[in-house]
Amino acid sequence: MSKSLNHYASRIAYAIGQPNNQTVKELAKDLIKDYYAKYIIQSIDRNGISNNYKASLEMDTIPVEETAIINEFYNIWGHTIDGVWSRSITDDADPNHIKNPRYKVYTEYKTKSKIPTPMNIKNDAPFTKVSIIGTAITFTYSSEISYRISTHSSPTRSSRLYQYKDNYINVRQNVLIHDTVVRNPITRIEVEGLWENPEEVIGFYSTTDNQDLDLPFPNEMMQMIVLDILKTEFNIQPKDVEVTDK
Repeated sequence: MSKSLNHYASRIAYAIGQPNNQTVKELAKDLIKDYYAKYIIQSIDRNGISNNYKASLEMDTIPVEETAIINEFYNIWGHTIDGVWSRSITDDADPNHIKNPRYKVYTEYKTKSKIPTPMNIKNDAPFTKVSIIGTAITFTYSSEISYRISTHSSPTRSSRLYQYKDNYINVRQNVLIHDTVVRNPITRIEVEGLWENPEEVIGFYSTTDNQDLDLPFPNEMMQMIVLDILKTEFNIQPKDVEVTDK
């Protein structure tokens, strides 16, 4: 069974004979985080990213902008108002239903809150998955330059991209208009990844300091981390594999 960050810090403090020393416990927490990152990176280098080390959180988003782009690749029907093509509504009862093959619409949303810092690993993207809650719709990571020019890519293609910048995620959904397309707002996304401080993710909506929440990692790995810290940092070689709690 997984244990909390406070639990493992208390085990280290007890093992070195200072169970009530809060300064030692805080040092132990920092060491646990450092060793955790080292173990994860070594494991990924050897075996790739394991699901055991991933954690996810749900984030609310706010709209950034919405743009209609003229699609010159289709034969156009419709009319102009002062030289500007209008979008024809097929259903007056629902203005979100749009019928005009000339338009490609993209909508962009940004997370309301900053994202906890992802672990710096050798990967093509900062997160293992960014998706719309309750759907199979996922977004592909895009560099800042590619993200900016994506709105001008071929209107014959549909894409869903995300960008991670300044600790926020922006998601963009390009929708190719053929006949009738319903454009649903992206109000909430799921972000899955490997994190520098997993307790921030686990307790993202918690009113506590998050450090009494269970870490969702294999107890065997956390046990090795505790033993390694005791041996390397405090020159203590426990007699048994299990470090006794107070």
